[in-house]
Amino acid sequence: PNGKLIATSVVDQANGKPDFYNGMIDAKSGKMSRFSDGEWIFPRQIAWMPNSDGLVMAATRKGGDSLNSQLWQLSYPGGHAHRCTNDINLYTTSSMSADASKLLTIQATLNSNIWELPAGGGILPESQGKQLTSGVGRADGYMGISWLPDQRIVFSYYASGQIDLATINTQSKESHDLQLSETYNSHPSVCGADGDIVFVGGPATSGRIFRAGPNGGHSKQLTNGATDNYPVCTPDGKWVFFQRLTGAANELWKVPGDGGTAESLKVDHVSQAAVSRDGKWVAVLYQPAVDAPGQIGIWPVIGGEMVASYDPGPDAALGAES
Repeated sequence: PNGKLIATSVVDQANGKPDFYNGMIDAKSGKMSRFSDGEWIFPRQIAWMPNSDGLVMAATRKGGDSLNSQLWQLSYPGGHAHRCTNDINLYTTSSMSADASKLLTIQATLNSNIWELPAGGGILPESQGKQLTSGVGRADGYMGISWLPDQRIVFSYYASGQIDLATINTQSKESHDLQLSETYNSHPSVCGADGDIVFVGGPATSGRIFRAGPNGGHSKQLTNGATDNYPVCTPDGKWVFFQRLTGAANELWKVPGDGGTAESLKVDHVSQAAVSRDGKWVAVLYQPAVDAPGQIGIWPVIGGEMVASYDPGPDAALGAES
């Protein structure tokens, strides 16, 4: 409020995984110093107290039991954190009235449902689609979905700050959570004719690639990178392609389907890959340079140079769901 300091959220990826913290910038010199006594996950909008002796923000504390952001008050200059809310809701913003008597925030709810419809069947809800999941306060399929060989679907869901995997039978609509040992589990992809699943498991900011049976049993860790994401298998299950974040690099890697030494394809600035049905090619949306538009590149699964590149058009976005 006195115009001398700017409070901000910072993400440091020097160690290969996102490290979020609060920074304080001197408005005159531009020098930034680390502020607050804790590490955070996805800190959101920050609001100063009127007398400049503290701040309020929506954030998740690292190591907590939920990813849903809560409201926190940070003292200044001490940086000590005091939790203002303690519930299962998700808070996304914070703004303080001039006399500090009122706090404005947004309470958000993530909702999504899974539908089945014929290929080329039109646009929901006017098409002949069948809704498989329903309800509020839960985002089904929000972080990945994949068909199993027995016509079940494995999907990731977000509910009450938790991310986990479940299956649903497309005929009976019977659903079961998979019993997995990792804290958070997401981005499932079916691997091989037996219906094994590869997925991301681990803490919120440092996932690894795992493989498990179609019901979640016999889980095995395949990678040990700082942050590995978006696994996808070849049809025979022999290779798993994934995105690895290492410092400023965001590369396409592959690892044997049964585990072993992972290797980089030397392609940076990538998103999720897709393997052709014949298992010979892997396609990925990538950026030739940081400021360049996204391109679709095709590489041989067995390794080698890129064989083709396509421009997806000006409306394409570089992201996991593209």
